Amino acid sequence: MSVRRRFPRAPLKIPVKYGIREPAYTGKSRVIGEGGMYVEGEHMFYKGTSLVLHFRVPGHSADTIAEGKVVWTIVKGTYGIYQGPGMGIEFTSVDPESRSAISRYVQEKKETLTRLLELLQEEHPPMKEINNLLTRTYIVDYTSLDDLRHQVKHHLKYFEVVKPEDAEEN
Repeated sequence: MSVRRRFPRAPLKIPVKYGIREPAYTGKSRVIGEGGMYVEGEHMFYKGTSLVLHFRVPGHSADTIAEGKVVWTIVKGTYGIYQGPGMGIEFTSVDPESRSAISRYVQEKKETLTRLLELLQEEHPPMKEINNLLTRTYIVDYTSLDDLRHQVKHHLKYFEVVKPEDAEEN
């Protein structure tokens, strides 16, 4: 699988309805970015299949109705953070307000994790502020401050953009 990412992405676990002409199945997202999302679900479609998706981005008052194309799948097992069965879906059509809401969501998550990492590097990290920021992430279990630092750094990798010319070929 070649890794190409033109947009940063952020963890997001929300229900997603999807199908070919209309949403007939329900799954859940794992990550989202302006360019697309990963959807875990029992009903899979082949690479290249065009889909309609309905979901609500946190902080956005309206449901998003997007069109997308399946660009990769995991039938069984895991690939990095992704668990199968699931599909990587590239958006082909998203209304401007929803695209803006996705962008804001991703930026807010990046800022939260960046601030967390800054605080964790202090000699005496302010745990009250750290715990407050953690409520805005999906990090719920850590064994030490070193473990938490490691998890925050791992989550910040979601926001890296890989240009097609820099992509790895596997």
